[in-house]
Amino acid sequence: MAKMLTPDGVEIDYVSRGQGKPILFIHGWPCSQRVWDCQLHALQDSYQCIALDLRGMGHSEKADCAYNFTEFAADIRHLIKTLALKDVTLVGWSMGVSVTLEYMANYQDDEDVGRIVLINGPIKLIQTEDWPYGIERNECMQYINALVEEPVEGRRSFAESNLLNPTQAEIDFLFNISMQTPLDIAMKAVTNQLELDHRAALASVKVPCLAMQSDQDFYPVELGKYIADTAPQGSLHVFEGCGHSVQLQNFGIFNKALTDFISKTQ
Repeated sequence: MAKMLTPDGVEIDYVSRGQGKPILFIHGWPCSQRVWDCQLHALQDSYQCIALDLRGMGHSEKADCAYNFTEFAADIRHLIKTLALKDVTLVGWSMGVSVTLEYMANYQDDEDVGRIVLINGPIKLIQTEDWPYGIERNECMQYINALVEEPVEGRRSFAESNLLNPTQAEIDFLFNISMQTPLDIAMKAVTNQLELDHRAALASVKVPCLAMQSDQDFYPVELGKYIADTAPQGSLHVFEGCGHSVQLQNFGIFNKALTDFISKTQ
């Protein structure tokens, strides 16, 4: 692993493998770069594959900061600038979708990102009267409150909910990753995410945008259709018989869909 110091003094852990067109992978809540192991292993012969631990998560520094999405997006920009990346494919999964869209809202005029991929993640986290594609509020709060009320078992249950018909090894893998994020940081991040509404950001994206949506996810396939219809250069790939963590459990078909999209939009 390599380390990067952000302008506000937070040490970020990241990994870069291979050479070629860069792909920058952004994980979900409260995970780490390890959720992209299968992508870095399989794709590094053809691409430069970069994955980071978002601040406060994985092996990145657990600093005293806000853990809002302005900070997360700024860290992505600093990594892109530090590595002098161009024509980046920015890939966000779950909460990483929110980070990706916040980056595009703030920095797409830098023109360093050539395309984005949004995987099983929210444009707006909670369902409202004018937004049917989020998670029902009570269900969402159950997951969040469980981390506070049952700090260990709550995380294990959340890890299991991210997987479709999981093995015990798969649950343990996501659980162990999530335990690297302290509770106060996890709660700050998700509380800040509850305030986000990226509908306008999505509509203003200037580069090709691929929505990847699993048909067995807790977000509906209609969310992927909305993304594809709203992004000016949007498209949709539906994974049939797959769950939330498609890049882990179905990495072969995921990797092919990702590289097909990159090839078509170069």
